[in-house]
Amino acid sequence: MAETIDETTASPEAQPSTTMPPSNTVGAGSYTPEAMRAVLTALREEAATRAALEKKIASEYEQGCEATRQEADRLIQETIDRYDDKIASTKREFASLQQKVEAQFRETEAKIQQQRDAKASQITQQADRIKEQLKEDEHFAESTQAESFKERRRDPGKLFTRDSQQLETFRQEFVKLREKCVKILAERKVEATDVAPADAPDPLPTGKEILAHVAELRQSLIDGVKSLAGLTAAKAGAGMLNVFGRTKLLQEASQAAFAELERDFQRATAALEAAAAFLTARRDEQQATLEQAYKDEVTRRKQRLADDVAKAAAKRDAELAALEEKATAALTAADTKRAGLLEEANAKYPPAIEALETQRAERMRTIETKRDERLAELESRRGSRWQEMVERWKRARESAAKRCGRLLTTTRRPSLTGSGWPQMMRPSRVRRRLGCGLGSWA
Repeated sequence: MAETIDETTASPEAQPSTTMPPSNTVGAGSYTPEAMRAVLTALREEAATRAALEKKIASEYEQGCEATRQEADRLIQETIDRYDDKIASTKREFASLQQKVEAQFRETEAKIQQQRDAKASQITQQADRIKEQLKEDEHFAESTQAESFKERRRDPGKLFTRDSQQLETFRQEFVKLREKCVKILAERKVEATDVAPADAPDPLPTGKEILAHVAELRQSLIDGVKSLAGLTAAKAGAGMLNVFGRTKLLQEASQAAFAELERDFQRATAALEAAAAFLTARRDEQQATLEQAYKDEVTRRKQRLADDVAKAAAKRDAELAALEEKATAALTAADTKRAGLLEEANAKYPPAIEALETQRAERMRTIETKRDERLAELESRRGSRWQEMVERWKRARESAAKRCGRLLTTTRRPSLTGSGWPQMMRPSRVRRRLGCGLGSWA
């Protein structure tokens, strides 16, 4: 802070010195009007000097205080303006950074959402196309299966007709074979009598084995009829019998062979009936199986379609969920980045603003402290100068009083009533001047 008081002019040593004349200038111890006048003149000059100093000390003090205060106010205002500008600039920079971070986050958020929506639409459209393709494939498979079933459902009937015709052929062969047996017996004068069924015949096979059994019976009957046709007396063991005996033996052997064949014919007839029943049951079962297979295939196909549609939907949902998770992660990362940037800004700018405010306050306190110190210094200097002035004035009075006292006490005085004393220099008047007019300045 600029010093406004001129210390050289305020110093007592720089003031004009008005010392009392030495005592030997008018004659030591001799009283003369000139000596007294010299003392009073020097005292008046000292009084004038004191009056000038009083004004100068007061004026310089007021000027110094005013300049100090003005300088302090100027520095305070400059400090306020400078730090207000810095604080405002920092706040603007802080707000701009916050707006920039928020704008970047909104832009990133919009971009992520746009990409997510576009990808989600693509996934949904792909799933819809797959669903439509599956339905078209199902419709084609249904048409193909219906045509295939239409052909396959004729197979049981065809097989039934073929095997039934085969059984009918076997039946006709059995009839012819039996007629041949009867004819052979008739040629041998043997009557084809009825043969009782076997008491405990073997049970007929079941299922498709009955067809093989009918074929076996057919072959057995063919072989038996051949055997019957080729039977002779010699083969019957006639030996040395006569013709009548051999004939009788051949008839008995033929009768016995026919009895065996008749039981085979009976079993073949029963087997034909069982085989016919099996063919009917097999046809019905095959038709029922085909119908059920068709229904099962339709059910499986529909279920497969439903599963494929569900699988496509699940895939779509999984892709959408993964897409949503990815978008959420990206949004979370963007939000985390935004939060981090804002946190960094909050960690940087508010403390910086607070530091500027603290620096401003400290700077202002420093200025005020220096101002107060300067004002205290000016006050102290004014007091010390004032005290020096008072002490100087006191020394001047005391010196003048002492000299006047010596003049008045050591010199023979003229008669107080005579004309030896000038009226203005009479001792009483001098004492009054010394004691009254000047004593009040102490």
